[in-house]
Amino acid sequence: MNKVPVLALRELREAYTYIDDDRITITRPAVMSEVQALKALRTGDSTAFLASDPSGSGVKMGSNARVSDAVDSMMRAGWIRTKEGFDARKQRVWHENEKVIRRILRGL
Repeated sequence: MNKVPVLALRELREAYTYIDDDRITITRPAVMSEVQALKALRTGDSTAFLASDPSGSGVKMGSNARVSDAVDSMMRAGWIRTKEGFDARKQRVWHENEKVIRRILRGL
């Protein structure tokens, strides 16, 4: 309704299928906090996160190929989503809701 993308983990997208749509949802890596993801997306720069060593072990987050790939994928998709994408998704949800209502009313 407010045309702000949902910042979600893959698991959330799988649990709530109505947001499992790249037109309205940004998937962040599970190892990246929402604040870190927002900073990277808003600045267009994920190097601070990838260079970080939160465990203090000398191993940087970006040294893990899966983490690096997930962050790169999020960054490529970007922060901006189109009005048309939101509108199309909203229409699809309304259509699905109407189908459910028809089934309920037929059962009465």
